[in-house]
Amino acid sequence: MVLNYREVYFLNIRNNYCRMIYPEDTLITERGNYEAMVARHFASGKILEHDKENVTRFLSLEHLRDALMTQNSINFRYRRSAHDTPDEWCLTTVTVSEREKGKPKTAVITIQSIDKIMKEETEHRQVRMAESLANMSDAFFIYRAVKEEHILYANPALMELFGCTSMTELMEHVNYSFRGLVHPEDLNRVEWEIKDQIHVPSGSMDDFVQYRIIRKDGEIRWVDDFGHLETSKWGEEQRLFYVFLKDVTDTLTSVQKEKLLNSNQFY
Repeated sequence: MVLNYREVYFLNIRNNYCRMIYPEDTLITERGNYEAMVARHFASGKILEHDKENVTRFLSLEHLRDALMTQNSINFRYRRSAHDTPDEWCLTTVTVSEREKGKPKTAVITIQSIDKIMKEETEHRQVRMAESLANMSDAFFIYRAVKEEHILYANPALMELFGCTSMTELMEHVNYSFRGLVHPEDLNRVEWEIKDQIHVPSGSMDDFVQYRIIRKDGEIRWVDDFGHLETSKWGEEQRLFYVFLKDVTDTLTSVQKEKLLNSNQFY
């Protein structure tokens, strides 16, 4: 059974002492002060920095002592580095092995790879999402909110909105970017309005803006743009915009259109 685990540790919760019992390791760093060992695992990259705050909280002696007062076993999944892979999902389980006057005294820590399970869950989730988005009546797309603002996904409704017969034709028409979707004369205003509404420090990640698009056949249409910025702890390159477009050409009044067109000169 032990062979199913990446690593197994013995932990004396009360004395802050820990040692590796599988695989057998003679390294001095894998025994001794538990909290210092956890810190070394972060510093050496053995525990990856992703979600560091929550991982640190779970592994802390304070949390273990408190949680194991009412439970015999607790677990948490996070990403670690192993000898054969630099980044994998693992499930760490802490199970009480001895109590003293009801309080947890010693425990066993097991670390098991769940990378395959997590990847399968992600794949299934992506398939379900793709099926749902493909059947939506509203146009929807996702683009990376940095540099060239490259479009990563677009549903068939967006293709129809732009009068294209294939996704390849649509991507070529808009040059694979969000900027290519917007009428060139509206672009400066649109970019300013989005940046003005998105405030990362304050937590406001939604925007609403109206602009024109140019269909493949040259027809100009007006759209409502509802966007949401999804930030990521993995880095700036992973900031994604999720955007819904709705054709409002026939519902905007001539006065509203004129006001938007006149405002372009100020950007």
